[in-house]
Amino acid sequence: MISTPLKKGPFRPIMSRSDCLQVGPGYDWFWDDFSSGKWEPDTLAILDHHVDTNTLYLDIGSWIGPTLLHAAGRARLAVGFEPDPVAFASLEANVAANPQLKNIRIHCCAISDKAGHVTMGSQGKPGDSMSSVLFNELDNGWEVSARRLEDMAVEWPVDGPCFVKIDIEGGEFSVLPSMIPFLRKRRATVFLSLHQYFFLQSSFGRGVVSQLLGELRLFARILRFYPLLRAYPFIHDDKRRRLRPRDFLFRRRHWRTANTLLLSHTPPPWAGAGPIA
Repeated sequence: MISTPLKKGPFRPIMSRSDCLQVGPGYDWFWDDFSSGKWEPDTLAILDHHVDTNTLYLDIGSWIGPTLLHAAGRARLAVGFEPDPVAFASLEANVAANPQLKNIRIHCCAISDKAGHVTMGSQGKPGDSMSSVLFNELDNGWEVSARRLEDMAVEWPVDGPCFVKIDIEGGEFSVLPSMIPFLRKRRATVFLSLHQYFFLQSSFGRGVVSQLLGELRLFARILRFYPLLRAYPFIHDDKRRRLRPRDFLFRRRHWRTANTLLLSHTPPPWAGAGPIA
């Protein structure tokens, strides 16, 4: 397992919308954007809208903790999962720097379709938010514990709303189908980051045939979580367009280009439900 000691230095205050938090040393470039409000304001608005004091908040792919810390100030219980040990060290320090948030639990593990261990890697370097099970053959890879979401659910409240954020750099296509029973049972709101470009990257050579093969393998993966899409009356993409499940699946421009999907049983935070794309 890769481990990198944290740089010594004082904690710094940051603003998470209206909340003042503390974070440990490192990643100053990110926390500057976060604190100034430049980082993904729609993401934080979605959390503010859907997460309240009755909500179980699950953050799958917590990285160094921006969404986990933000949601914890609103949630009943906030649980974070981060399998990159370098990022997890910073996450652990950032959680410790905010003792007022007593409702946070964090796990250095990957959520997977089966329990055991998985090998991960990064196209950059560990800790850079780009680690994925898709890069398990790279030289900088490491092994990490893998757990099923349903197996861990016995530790969480069984009543009240549930919000699940998933940002795992392409791993969502293999993990999400195995999560469907849990998500349906909890009527969870799902905020899903999509990383189609990893599958569209050519591994078959160049040209039209290569492109079609890449799209075919991506479509096959998206098809596996189509049953989940059908369970939600409100599906919106990162452009705030409202999508029908069948349109997302069969309109190529949607499944190739959507960066995020918000799957919910109630309207999104912005005015109205949005036009059907």
